Amino acid sequence: MDNFKIKPDAYVTFSWKGRTMEGEFFRVSKGSNSGVIRPFDRALRQELVDDKLISRVNCLEKNILIDELVTCDGIATDESVKVGDGTYNTVQGYDFIGEGELKSNDLVIADCRLELLRRQLHAVYSKLKYTESTYADRKEIEALKFEFKKYSLDKFKPLRYKLTRKKRVWQYVSTHPLWSLLLIVILLVLVLLN
Repeated sequence: MDNFKIKPDAYVTFSWKGRTMEGEFFRVSKGSNSGVIRPFDRALRQELVDDKLISRVNCLEKNILIDELVTCDGIATDESVKVGDGTYNTVQGYDFIGEGELKSNDLVIADCRLELLRRQLHAVYSKLKYTESTYADRKEIEALKFEFKKYSLDKFKPLRYKLTRKKRVWQYVSTHPLWSLLLIVILLVLVLLN
């Protein structure tokens, strides 16, 4: 499985412990319907990471840098899918859905995407510490950065960047008593002059 996938190959719904969930799907090979599902549910992804940590001697970061960028918090679609050192969970039954059919919150989806993109960027930069940068490495980094910015800037903008200038002025005035008093006096003077 290629660990540097900028985008998932598809989206799926699946059942896990009696709950219906959604997630990203990464194919093992082109044209295959076998692969790894990364659930959007953050708690489940953490549970999957914990399961792997319990069964290992190495820390997870070392395994991620070796070969488990996508699979460390994923669920295999069937037992033929080898995930890392053979420690994996499998899901029984999943259905492919279109991106427009996703019911998960945009922020939850973005969080899932950003987690993998951060991991990939970390792995690329770690690799570059010990090797010389090539054109392919720089191209890969730029693609990862572009996707990362798309999700992080569009989905996680602080409120202050979304406010119009008028709303920012009003927010400032309403939170500072001196300015509020000055604004009331100006309004009273305008009313009295009319």
